[in-house]
Amino acid sequence: MTEKYYNIEIMAEIILILIQKFGNDRLIKYLLDRLIRKESDYLPLLHKSTGVLKLEEEYKISISGLSRIKIRSIKNLKGKVIIEHGLPESQAIQMCFKANNKDEVKKILEEVKNNLVCITTKEDKYLKRSITRSKNSSGYYWDEIYKECGIEVVN
Repeated sequence: MTEKYYNIEIMAEIILILIQKFGNDRLIKYLLDRLIRKESDYLPLLHKSTGVLKLEEEYKISISGLSRIKIRSIKNLKGKVIIEHGLPESQAIQMCFKANNKDEVKKILEEVKNNLVCITTKEDKYLKRSITRSKNSSGYYWDEIYKECGIEVVN
């Protein structure tokens, strides 16, 4: 199902064409944000926190392998979980603008695809109080930041 929605080959081609044709334009950034965000709604969840595991036990449900769209529809979890990218869409877009070729864009999209994380709203508050959800030029190390805030993530 992921191939239907998150085709990295096609997305990378579209992104490169838009960037080459229009450059670092605000509208292009918006379109890329919509593309990445909308397409990633259908990706299966790969990582979740131990807090989410406890909610799964409490409500006798499993979100393993479900997409962001499907998880949002589970009534027991509404307002209790947050699904976010380890590599935020905004940073992925900035990295795409700096990419030199299609392979670099594909690598960025792969990072977005493989680092979808589900945490509880309570855990998110710890993150917001932490120093920063720091980023660096080679990526976003969400797993290290989560550990610093006492959030344990499992695959």
